[in-house]
Amino acid sequence: MARDFILNQPWDDAQIDWTDSTRRRISDVVFKAEKDGTNWIIERLPPHAFSVEADGDALPYRAFSPVRRCTADHEMMANIIRKNCYLFEARCPNVKSLRVVVVVLKSLVSSQGGTSTALQVHRDGAHQICVTMLKRENIIGGTMHIYDHDTPQGGRPNAHANPIVSHTLRNTYESVVFDDRQFMHSVALVHRQNDLKYSSFRSVMLTGVMFPEEFDKNFFPLQSLDPNLVTHTWYPNFMADIEMASKSEKEDKIGIFSMY
Repeated sequence: MARDFILNQPWDDAQIDWTDSTRRRISDVVFKAEKDGTNWIIERLPPHAFSVEADGDALPYRAFSPVRRCTADHEMMANIIRKNCYLFEARCPNVKSLRVVVVVLKSLVSSQGGTSTALQVHRDGAHQICVTMLKRENIIGGTMHIYDHDTPQGGRPNAHANPIVSHTLRNTYESVVFDDRQFMHSVALVHRQNDLKYSSFRSVMLTGVMFPEEFDKNFFPLQSLDPNLVTHTWYPNFMADIEMASKSEKEDKIGIFSMY
């Protein structure tokens, strides 16, 4: 089936994350989405780097290795992006143009301990975030916690009040979608199950949707940047001041669903 094309990608040719060189691989691809009648037309853009905040020795840009072209250009990828655009359109009915960043993260789990793609409380820096399960094999854990907007960034989940929503993505294409400007989130540790004969990993697809002006302010074509200014550390710096919803309204703004 066409949907299996995305799932069968090993993602092992992705760049190894410098923060955990034995346990995590990351790749990304960016798209332009334009509304045409009731349809969204999807076009892949050249590789981009993220604008980041200075932090110690960190350089001002971060870039991931690109998702393979055959995967990025596949119709299944376009279908996933369209679905995210329709979700965004449900909240902003008059939107005509969007930018979409797709990041695939594969976390390998060793027998020595657990790992997580996002243990600390944080925002990803998009307008809307959708986290979609691709594959999880021979693991336990990985619960996603979503917190109120005023939860301190950078802390461990147990240091904060109860999350608004906690959910473990278990099934292929099971997804959580939320407004990244109004929520913080984290992902609990993932541990290997007892069977040591098989590999243990968790692969998810993170789809960030934003307005063109948000994208253009903070994303830059990689070929236009001085390579000496690009690092592998990313700290989102474009969280604009927005009007926050009350807690009673917020639970309804977090969606859990199956992409397919």
